[in-house]
Amino acid sequence: MKKSKQKYPFTEEGILQFFRENVRGSIRKRDIYKIFSQRVEGILQKLISTGKLIPVKSKSLALIENSEVVIGRFDAKRGGYGFIIPENGQPDIFIPPTSTYTALNGDRVSAIIINRKRKEGKIIKVLKRERDTYTGILRKESGISVVDVSEEKIRVPFIIKNDKGIKVGSPVLIRLKKWAPQDYYPEADIIGKIDITRMGSQYIIKELGIREDYPPSVKEEIPKIINKVLSNNRVSLKDERAFTIDPDDAKDFDDAVSIKYRSDEYELSVHISDVSYWIDKGSETDKEAQKRGCTVYLPDRVINMFPSEIVGNVMSLIQGIEKPAMTVKMWLNKEGLLKRYEIFESIIVNKNRMTYKEAQKIIENGEGEFAEDLRAMDKLSRILHNKRKKRGALDFDLPEIKIKFSEDGKVDIPEIQERLPAHHLIEEFMVLANEVVAAYIFSNGYHGIYRAHESPDITRIENFFQFSSSLGFNNHNGKSMKDIQEVLDEAKGTIYERIVNYALLRSMKRARYVAFQSKHYGLAAEFYTHFTSPIRRYPDLVIQRILHSILHKRKPVYSQEELLKISDLSTEGEWRSDEAERSSVELYILLYLKKHKDREYEGIITDAFPAGLQIELIDFIVSGTIKIQELPPDDYRYREKLFSLKGKYHRFKLGDRIMVGIKSVDIITRQLEFEYIGSIRIRK
Repeated sequence: MKKSKQKYPFTEEGILQFFRENVRGSIRKRDIYKIFSQRVEGILQKLISTGKLIPVKSKSLALIENSEVVIGRFDAKRGGYGFIIPENGQPDIFIPPTSTYTALNGDRVSAIIINRKRKEGKIIKVLKRERDTYTGILRKESGISVVDVSEEKIRVPFIIKNDKGIKVGSPVLIRLKKWAPQDYYPEADIIGKIDITRMGSQYIIKELGIREDYPPSVKEEIPKIINKVLSNNRVSLKDERAFTIDPDDAKDFDDAVSIKYRSDEYELSVHISDVSYWIDKGSETDKEAQKRGCTVYLPDRVINMFPSEIVGNVMSLIQGIEKPAMTVKMWLNKEGLLKRYEIFESIIVNKNRMTYKEAQKIIENGEGEFAEDLRAMDKLSRILHNKRKKRGALDFDLPEIKIKFSEDGKVDIPEIQERLPAHHLIEEFMVLANEVVAAYIFSNGYHGIYRAHESPDITRIENFFQFSSSLGFNNHNGKSMKDIQEVLDEAKGTIYERIVNYALLRSMKRARYVAFQSKHYGLAAEFYTHFTSPIRRYPDLVIQRILHSILHKRKPVYSQEELLKISDLSTEGEWRSDEAERSSVELYILLYLKKHKDREYEGIITDAFPAGLQIELIDFIVSGTIKIQELPPDDYRYREKLFSLKGKYHRFKLGDRIMVGIKSVDIITRQLEFEYIGSIRIRK
């Protein structure tokens, strides 16, 4: 700051003029007092309240118009801090707990940079709330009704002015009413009392505000879509041996594959249902799909992006029926190197609707009409997989759990889904097609939507290596993706595999959609987009329309501004869908465990802290805690670097297997507490 005598009017405009002419970055209040005296405090507070000045530290101020402002989505963390994921594709901005303003997880916000070197910022305004409904438990605090919401990333209670006479301790659904900067806590209205046990996934749907019903204007368009006549102005691939491979209970089929192998060359074709043929840009159905962003898959239901009447019979690649598709035909040598490719509009016929289990059986026994095709695909997919690993792509496989229901609608035993080579086969081909399409759009000079996955912060990776080292894995001097993959490979097949994979996942940044070319860290891909699932993801439909524009040499169908908006909405929809799927699975697992509290379960220690242990149940992939008081009596010491609790007679560390019982299950807060039964000795 330049030295300056008091030559500015003792007014709001005078203060602003002083900042414009003398302050770069921020200035301490005591330095302002030296020029204007402490009597200026009232004017400073008024300028802060109107948003013209912004506190950047406890006793420093900055002029908002001279500050670097970032707009993005707030990704809150349980510790009270969070990150802003900028819309302009810049690296994530760290937001400390004292600088989150009134932002809640998922909100679109604006922030200023307060430390460029540390990439640290301060949120100054909430531009759009990601959601306004929450669930929680009603309680009293100093005679005031408050609700502690079940969302673990929200650490403040919601003030309730009218509790509607609902009994304290009851689970309720609330709607955020306001949270002004001057208010310490947000204010909300109670919508009503809820019964989670009876509602199931419907509780999650209401809490997250997921759109279920379609407006009348969309329903009115369904007959027109169904009756649309298929054009023959496409390349006919009706004789190609194309088939689909999907889960047993799949309701939509948007990708088919076919292959030819000759003279040490693979001719692989990925055929994607041309949803853009059925859905016109700007139609009511299109607008509704854009708002939803994606299909939501819950254990007991599917909430489609498009009405189910056109998903199953119209858009899906039904076996034996001619369907319009977008085909990516790729020629690869025996080392998996892409030699050339073509992208074109086609008509295909799905020759066989296979499940993953059926495809895997054919690969293994070599029997059936498509045995030769599947074995060639299996061989090529392994080549592609190894090729991706060599270029630095991460290969970690997290288990998924399937919730099954009995005939009376109650939760049956949750089961971990088996991952077959047939799953990887389809994934490898879809990844390749997505890379090819992304590079094609970019090389033709058209704007597009890309799947962005930024590299993680170096401190997070260092923490990951420290963590894996504590488990006995090689503490690599380097911090490259290959070093990370070596740890994953070392952990594979050991009792630590799941822990290491989850630790890495927590170290990664969240993938999102952007409207400019961006690298994908996890896949080590220079160009990547989402093109292969247009029935269930809106960006994939947008990509199809862009491809049509390129193929027919037409003007871009989307402006950059439109793509920016769609990218943001699609990211928002995807994150909401992910949360719904995760929360609903966890909900049904907890309902099952609550019903079977009398049983013993095997768990693995995934974290240790001074107050106890975190345990993940082996068969359910759900976590809970054991308080230190529940462990065998001993004088325990917490060893942070070793992630363990050690006493004179007992030691509990990461990866140890133990038997536990269920002490308590809180469905609302998703809190699970265990009691210790005994240790399990197991070879690593």
